[in-house]
Amino acid sequence: MVETLQILAKVRGVESMDSNAAVELLDQVMRDMSIELIEQENGYFEATDSLTAGSATNSYVLPDYMHTIRKLYEDDLSASPCPINIYGEGGYRSKVGAIRRGKTIYLNFTPSNTVKLTYARVLPALQRGVLTGTPTAIEAKLGTAATSLDMGWLQSENDYFNHAYLIMLSGTYIGEISEITDYVASSKACVVAFSGAPAAGDLYEIWCEIPEQYQSAMPELVITKLTVPYADYIKELKLRLEPASRFQTATPVTLDDDPEDNDPGGGW
Repeated sequence: MVETLQILAKVRGVESMDSNAAVELLDQVMRDMSIELIEQENGYFEATDSLTAGSATNSYVLPDYMHTIRKLYEDDLSASPCPINIYGEGGYRSKVGAIRRGKTIYLNFTPSNTVKLTYARVLPALQRGVLTGTPTAIEAKLGTAATSLDMGWLQSENDYFNHAYLIMLSGTYIGEISEITDYVASSKACVVAFSGAPAAGDLYEIWCEIPEQYQSAMPELVITKLTVPYADYIKELKLRLEPASRFQTATPVTLDDDPEDNDPGGGW
């Protein structure tokens, strides 16, 4: 496992930058790595959502943080739900299916069941801080001000953390992990599923989902991004990310701000 301070110390040693600047670079590298892994079509970072109806008849709004569509289908609750093919304009007129225009899917038929989408998602930026408000087992309010964050930034867009993972790093429920199924930007509240209610002031973290076998490359890629032309950086990144086994499960990573501390609750 890679510990945050090891990454940040290496980056700051090269450019003498502060921690926030180093974390921003780490987020950029994480995003670049995730896009390369998505383009390998190996099943990483996939999520499934029921689509919200749009303003036009038989139209549906795509998720804001979608990178690539994997499967569009009607969920008829059977073992083999009905797929919906996405065509170009000509095929759309002559066949049952859909077309995509920007952030909207248009069907040329009226579905009988919920329309669902499986897609590769864009990873959120890293964040660590203390819970605020009155946490419960099903709702956790993230840091609501810069002073309640140890790392990262306040996020002001709804659904930004949807399908990311929240891990508790202190308190009664230290080590518990939950998928975030909804994020409300105005209140910084996440819908979660813990076994009990954490306390305000407990330390949390949004996990980095870069697969474990690629974690050791992250600090070197941050430094490479800083020190070589962009084309050479991308070439090095691609070399570091050998095609992974299809549909292999990613192991999220946690961040530890004290590499000398052997407490397993913290590490990257």
